[in-house]
This record gives sequence, C-alpha cells and structure tokens, in this order.
Amino acid sequence: MYYKRNEPYRYSFPEPVQGTLEDITEERDAVFDVYLLDLSLSGAKITCPLDSPIEKWTTYMLRFSLKDEDFHTAVNLVWIRQAGKISIGGLKLDSDNEFRQRITSILKQLAKANT
Repeated sequence: MYYKRNEPYRYSFPEPVQGTLEDITEERDAVFDVYLLDLSLSGAKITCPLDSPIEKWTTYMLRFSLKDEDFHTAVNLVWIRQAGKISIGGLKLDSDNEFRQRITSILKQLAKANT
C-alpha cells in the first residue's frame, strides 16, 4: 500500500507529549501509555514500550493533553517498527472538524511560543 503524508503542517514537539492508546475493539479492553513525537490534522507519530501489544490496522482511542486542554480521537495504527528498546508508530487520525479546529488553535499557540 502506498502511504504518503500530504498535509499542510506537522508539528514536532520539543519534548514528547504523554498520552494513552485505548484498544476499543471488542476482543480486548486495554490501555497503553504512549508519547506523541509529532502531530498533524491527519496523523501522529508515537513511541511506546517495545512490549506493548499494539497491532497495525487496529482502531484505538488516542487521549492526550496540550496546554491544559484534553483531546481524544479515534486512530488507526498504520505502521510500527522497533527502534532500540522502544517501538515507533504512525497513527492515522479519524477526527471531526471540531477536533481539527481545536488542535490547530493549540498547535499555533505552541509554535508561536517556541519561536
């Protein structure tokens, strides 16, 4: 499958942002700690412990906070690979217009504060 980022921006966090992935499939009910490395309107890159049993093309609920504002959206894990003692993965966000507007506003504030 050909997968290429085609988005207006992707914000890379100076320090990873802590969040969680909750498996929302019917087979199991589990929550995994993750760290967001970057974020855009359509995707995110995360890290997690190597032993986290997350799987490609599984639907999860991503939860995280930025500037004291809580966010949550459904995501699909598109790719995952091992990098030393951690796993790095790419998420495709299934977000609504309200989420995109809120995240755009917060990321603009973060970008302005870091310049």
